[in-house]
Amino acid sequence: MSDPTAGRENRLANETSPYLLQHRHNPVDWNPWGPEALARARTEEKPILLSVGYSACHWCHVMERECFEDAEIAAQMNRLYVCIKVDREERPDIDNLYQTTVQIQGRSGGWPLTVFLLPDGRPFYSGTYFPPTPRHGLPGFPQVLEQVHAAWASRRADVDKAGSAIASAISRVQAPARGPIGPALVDDAGRFVLSRMDTVSGGFGDAPKFPSVPNLGMLWRWATAPEPDPEGDLKEGRAAVLLTLDRMARGGVYDQIGGGWHRYSTDAEWLVPHFEKMLYDQALLVPMYVDAARWCRVAGRAEPGPAGLLEAAERACAWVLEEMTSTEGLFYSATDADSEGVEGKFFVWSREEVLDVLGDVDGAAFCRVYDITARGNWEGHGIPRLKVPLAEGLAAAGTTETALRASLRALYDHRARRVPPALDDKAIVGWNALMITALVAMSSEPTGLTGARWLEAAIRAADAIFALCLPDGRLAHSRCKGKTQGIGFLDDHASLGLACLHLAEATGEPRWVGRAVGLATAIQAEFAAPEGYYQTAHTGEALFARPRDAHDGAVPSGTGLAAAFFLRLHAHTAESGWRTEAERIVSDHGEQLHRNPFGNGALLSTLDQLQRGFTEVVYTSAELRAAARRVASPDTLTLALGSLPADHPARVGRVADRPTAWVCRGTTCSLPVHDEAALLKLLCG
Repeated sequence: MSDPTAGRENRLANETSPYLLQHRHNPVDWNPWGPEALARARTEEKPILLSVGYSACHWCHVMERECFEDAEIAAQMNRLYVCIKVDREERPDIDNLYQTTVQIQGRSGGWPLTVFLLPDGRPFYSGTYFPPTPRHGLPGFPQVLEQVHAAWASRRADVDKAGSAIASAISRVQAPARGPIGPALVDDAGRFVLSRMDTVSGGFGDAPKFPSVPNLGMLWRWATAPEPDPEGDLKEGRAAVLLTLDRMARGGVYDQIGGGWHRYSTDAEWLVPHFEKMLYDQALLVPMYVDAARWCRVAGRAEPGPAGLLEAAERACAWVLEEMTSTEGLFYSATDADSEGVEGKFFVWSREEVLDVLGDVDGAAFCRVYDITARGNWEGHGIPRLKVPLAEGLAAAGTTETALRASLRALYDHRARRVPPALDDKAIVGWNALMITALVAMSSEPTGLTGARWLEAAIRAADAIFALCLPDGRLAHSRCKGKTQGIGFLDDHASLGLACLHLAEATGEPRWVGRAVGLATAIQAEFAAPEGYYQTAHTGEALFARPRDAHDGAVPSGTGLAAAFFLRLHAHTAESGWRTEAERIVSDHGEQLHRNPFGNGALLSTLDQLQRGFTEVVYTSAELRAAARRVASPDTLTLALGSLPADHPARVGRVADRPTAWVCRGTTCSLPVHDEAALLKLLCG
């Protein structure tokens, strides 16, 4: 019998993407996406089999083991198709279009994404994970390969027609639709999102549970509005968000040993995570935890929040700095769910192992606090979690917080000797920018050296992006193994612009506003069109359709980020055009905000900000800036008087010969104050 792998030519060996390199030894003739692969499909008159995934994806690994490493299945793929592998993190534009294909065809999206294309890139059939043999209601992958190719071979006209219909449908689905954006829209959306909350365990719906931070953040904004609450809806919304943050911080979805959140929970109680850890989850959750903790402690609150919110945020930041930061100062993308081929093996414990590391007394106390039992709480293993608040657990176990922290450190050091999950060492500009914003938020909270550490890391990462990720003066999308990759997308530019403004507010340095203005100008030059904003630059690769990025996923949409960026930039520069542009973006998508508030938390938050306005603290001393930042909400901007443009309304006519601050709301500013106590009284009432 002939060797089914003979003559194979896997073309991924020279790629930098960790995900693509994972597949370089498959017996599949994988091609990276590019003109050569598309030309090969045209020349050989073959359809394209496109497989999209990412390095930390558990089910991507499963399909690889079951199908792509199987010599017979690989031979079938090579014979019938031109096979292309794409890292969805490197090419979110490609992932966007083909995920939309799956949804248009009535299926749920996700990864691995499996799409069959005509040689020009138009899709005609799609799915996600396929097993090697039929099971769980799914056809076997070999069966899918044969049936799809049979349609290609015998019904080419129908296939071409289907491709054209899907391409047209994508353009229609992604096109913005204007609609009214009156004051009631945010209120209605807040109540709708609240109706989706699990009031027992927190989060949205049942299992699986994702953080869904754009929705959670929008709900928190709405619920903390300083408005009358006769029906108690706002109070209920606050309670739902605080419950969610508490359960996520105490559950197995949070890495209790090492810090940081896993991607999502497979159960309704946040116990069993999908063990991969993504940079963007840390970046989005940290500011939420900081803001919630700050809101709860401000004088006069009648609703104290759960303890431990700040500690969860701080430990997540520490994990990023200790384990996810390159020598260049950039942040890596993710760690895998699997180690040694087993999902979660790195993260779970047995009671015996804990006792062996900590000793009988401290080990028993740790197991009592963190729910590690002889039977295990997941498939015979123990996932550390706090079933009850920490103080209650300490009392029940008869131990102290100091002793417990020592135990956590000992277990962390012991775990470090295990085989770790694979690291995706790709630095994505947009995700890095979100993490910079998170570190800036964290830096406003602790005092002394800890706070300085977060801000220094944020500045270092931002400087690294501007030094390393603009090779030709244009922002790139990612950097990996010393190489800068691709043209930046809309979300890369907008996230970085927002990060620059947060750095300006934290440092008072005008260079950050200058950089933000440059990014905003690039967005309008590269991504804006009369019909709205696109995900890809005008000079980017032309796909079968030009994708838009207006609906939130795990991260806010590029369009939502751009609107938030322009609105905040207006506050820094007083240039009315930026606010007008933010208003236009929100108005352009008014219909979708009415139709689907759950998928548009970022745009709804910007609409709320447009309606509510900012509180601006204009200051002349670092001490007053630091005082304001310790109580600042997301609606509060700290602006250095000397860095504002000469014609900025908050600067005109204001001089100070001693430390001074003014609090401005709308067009009205307070009388000057000169000490921290007076400033805090103005801000907190």
